[in-house]
Amino acid sequence: AQLRSLMALHPELIELRYGFEHYGIIEHKLETLDAEINAYCNVHWKKQMELLDSIPGIGSTLAAYLIAQVHPITRFASKKKLRRYAGVIPCSRESGGRVYGSSLPKTSSRTKLRWALVQASWASVRGKNRLAAYFNKKRKTRKKNRAIVAVASSLCDIVYNVLMTQKSYS
Repeated sequence: AQLRSLMALHPELIELRYGFEHYGIIEHKLETLDAEINAYCNVHWKKQMELLDSIPGIGSTLAAYLIAQVHPITRFASKKKLRRYAGVIPCSRESGGRVYGSSLPKTSSRTKLRWALVQASWASVRGKNRLAAYFNKKRKTRKKNRAIVAVASSLCDIVYNVLMTQKSYS
């Protein structure tokens, strides 16, 4: 609204007007693409979309992204393998019998999957649920970012259990 009023007051700001119009076009295309992806997933993976939507912090867009990344879930032998695949388990380096640090793998090709789980974790800890309580418990002994990665790891386990058992999260 402020940009529109500024453009009305100063019609000579042509670059601002073009940039604003370009932003509107891109925003419309993103909304259209998001709707197409959700419609496609609801046709082909309706049950999985409903199951993932039952998990706090996961909406239809993240559910579609998770399905694209981990489907079929049966290819993972355990939830630990899914956590490792998603990159939410810390790795340690060993050399000469000594263990050096534990950090998340930064070179993983699935960093966007980890990002999606962390974003879902941030959304889930805003409510009043078990994940928020778990975050608050971890927050007492760890820094905020480490605590949210712990929640993302738990969320990864929940995704695995929900998709394997075909029962919604409760």
